[in-house]
Amino acid sequence: WLAAYSEVRELIREFVAREARVLIVGHGNSRLGVEMVEDGYARVTNSDFSSVVIEKMRDRYPNMHWIEADMLSLSRTFSESSFDVVLDKAAMDALVTDEGDPWNPSDETRDDVRTLCREARRVLRADGGRLIQISFQQPHFRKRLMSPDLRLEALHDIHVGMGYFFYVWAC
Repeated sequence: WLAAYSEVRELIREFVAREARVLIVGHGNSRLGVEMVEDGYARVTNSDFSSVVIEKMRDRYPNMHWIEADMLSLSRTFSESSFDVVLDKAAMDALVTDEGDPWNPSDETRDDVRTLCREARRVLRADGGRLIQISFQQPHFRKRLMSPDLRLEALHDIHVGMGYFFYVWAC
């Protein structure tokens, strides 16, 4: 759902080197990681907090790397500086769907978003690591929620369906 790999492929290629160590958080049953590997990205780790989803995806794609991991506690599963890129395709969107008023999100929403940012930073390399997000949340809302120590490096519109956004945050 959201945007297919074919719709973001050129942006991924622009911001993610083929040899990059990529962690996809909140992968679910998406084909994103599968299609990245088919496109030449050999170092992709797919994670989700659901053991059921991970088990089904392992059965379906046994040659890929699947790990049960909560995106709000990545440091429990992965060591520091393990990845060059953390890729979030609507995972943070799941955290903000119950935010209430997008102009004044709940403290819980703010805490969850900052926790995800902190956890992503921990597992990303310090010298050039990137958090990439594919999201339906509009930039004027997303920017207000993000951790102040992440710098927005690039922002692109994805003109599919209702429209989505491709964020690249530098650590």
